Amino acid sequence: MTHHHSYTQGIAVWGYTDGIKQSIYRFKYQNCRCFADIYAQEIESQYAEHIKRWGAQAILPVPLHAKRLADRGFNQAKLVADALGKRLGIPSDDTVLIRDRSTVPQKELDDKQRFKNLENAFIITENVVRYKKVIILDDIYTTGATMDACAKALHEGGVHEVYSVVLCIGRGF
Repeated sequence: MTHHHSYTQGIAVWGYTDGIKQSIYRFKYQNCRCFADIYAQEIESQYAEHIKRWGAQAILPVPLHAKRLADRGFNQAKLVADALGKRLGIPSDDTVLIRDRSTVPQKELDDKQRFKNLENAFIITENVVRYKKVIILDDIYTTGATMDACAKALHEGGVHEVYSVVLCIGRGF
């Protein structure tokens, strides 16, 4: 299935293999928050110059819905975005993009359902108008549905270029 994506360009650090699956699982569900800096360090070592060429004004973590955030206790994408932002000198901003409605976890859905699940799930605050170029950061990319939904909301809010950085990528690239 060919799909035109809403973001300008994206990069991934790893393929979605058993080792990284286990690492991300521990990061998200076993409270291994210290992994965030390790992930940021790897993004920096592989892509620092590439990311700097984009000229992004902020790194925006993919937001969790308030209920999921309360259940987990932290947003894994925010932890990595904060660590990466410090390393690259690009501010991390989790106030611009909001997950407005609770959605079914993407891992439970097929490709078509993933895109439908995230339709209008994200909204932007008025703060977005100050950015013309941003990076969206997330942990796992499978079909691009999450990135597309975020990028669409950001474009509607006036952002011109949206880039994607993910820790690992599965079958949807």
